[in-house]
Amino acid sequence: MVTYNLAFAEQVGEAVASLSSPPLSNADVIAMQEMDAPAVERIARELGLSYVYYPASVAKDGDDFGNAVLSRWPITADQKINLPHDDPYHQQHRIGVAATLDVQGTPLQVVSVHGATPIVGLGARLDQAETVIHAVEGAAPSQVIAGDFNTSDPGSLTQTVKLFSQWGFQWASEGVGDTVDSVIGGLPLDSVFARGLTPVERGVDKRPSGSDHQPVWVRFAWPR
Repeated sequence: MVTYNLAFAEQVGEAVASLSSPPLSNADVIAMQEMDAPAVERIARELGLSYVYYPASVAKDGDDFGNAVLSRWPITADQKINLPHDDPYHQQHRIGVAATLDVQGTPLQVVSVHGATPIVGLGARLDQAETVIHAVEGAAPSQVIAGDFNTSDPGSLTQTVKLFSQWGFQWASEGVGDTVDSVIGGLPLDSVFARGLTPVERGVDKRPSGSDHQPVWVRFAWPR
């Protein structure tokens, strides 16, 4: 499982190169954020994956700005989850995109999330995360919610992990460290949470990725 914010989907070639070589080349599922439809279609085509994509809003350059789930397994259902608390300054709406996958006859649900920036406040971002959890409650025995939670302000990551834990999710990417290099230093913005699956290995791909975000990957043990 990989989660990857591609920064306005501008460096698609670099994203394909990153996703085509270890450790990301083994990904069965990829959650992506800050995407537009042509970029998702190209990445899926070049990697031989199925996908679902929904736009959330329109970026400064006029392109769509949304989330996607790409999968080696068939996608049997999908859902756009509208999140509350739009950014009042940039008029930017945020969403989650849920995809139900058929993994050899067993359903697995994956949600790609892009939370608001800290400008809306921690309470609003926690409300967004809980909206996603409520939207998919009971939809599949195994679930992964992954993406850019924008947990840059002090205490926000701890509170986000606590919220998911209260709903039975494990912080599957725990300990991977910072996922964004910024002018103020490293920031832990991207996370993977899971319910019904056991993480066995995880990391951040520190190679150049065509984005200010570095992809996070988690390997899970499949239930038997």
